[in-house]
Amino acid sequence: MITALPIRGEPVVSPRVSPSWALDIAARFGMEMPESQRSGNPRGIPLVWLRDNFLNLSSFANEETRKRHLFAYLLWLLGNLFPNSHGDVVVPGLIYIAENMVDEPLPEQPKYSFGSAMLSHTYRGLCDATQKTSFAQKAPLLCVAYEFLQLWSWEYLPVGRPRIVQPIYPYDFGEGASATMATRWTKARKRWSPDIAKNCYPMYHQQFEILDEAEVTWNPWTQDQLKMVFDARHFTPGMLTDSAFWLTRCNLLFLWCVEPYNPERVMRQFGLYQEIPPPFPRRIDEETHK
Repeated sequence: MITALPIRGEPVVSPRVSPSWALDIAARFGMEMPESQRSGNPRGIPLVWLRDNFLNLSSFANEETRKRHLFAYLLWLLGNLFPNSHGDVVVPGLIYIAENMVDEPLPEQPKYSFGSAMLSHTYRGLCDATQKTSFAQKAPLLCVAYEFLQLWSWEYLPVGRPRIVQPIYPYDFGEGASATMATRWTKARKRWSPDIAKNCYPMYHQQFEILDEAEVTWNPWTQDQLKMVFDARHFTPGMLTDSAFWLTRCNLLFLWCVEPYNPERVMRQFGLYQEIPPPFPRRIDEETHK
């Protein structure tokens, strides 16, 4: 509902990364990547390098050049959707996914389940960030799709979110543009608390400590909210077409991440009765999780 990323499709999992992936990338783009400032082999493809070299595309470019730019854009997009602790780089495991999307004919339906991949990546990032040490024995670092996490928080929690002032009704998306429930935040005029930038962390922490369940928006996507955003327009494809899978109990996969999906713990998000305490979550063994 927030991103409209597809749930149906193959998991975003790649085969073993080739040890010569950096040379393969250089051959595909016709230029070498910059040397890493860190010791050892490069950790991934620098996002700034992709942006600086493939941002502009001439309208007279040939098919091969267009294909290189599309490949670079997909790598850049995947790197922003799935950030990592190595810095502003695209992890090599995502090269295979981008190559398949460029080299294969455009399918009628999305090939990959990017929705479940984003959830798996988010769960792993939150898990690592809340531990004293991560699996890699490094200091905790929050690596998630930050825009997605922020928009999810604004939908459900009153802490730290802006107030929508004079919401546009219906929203003006522009010709040919699509929208999701996140659009009501990105398109609307927003007002922030005047003291939100000063000492915000202690303030947020205190507000979370005293947060009452009655203040949580358990089901933010009511008929009134849907009407506010879409009015008489059709929903963006992907928002509701895969709703039959929302309550599936399964393991979510993304590259090396295996995370359990436990919808029975958040039934109120689906407008259903929530057992208190919630059922004991399904778990996977520690080695598989690592």
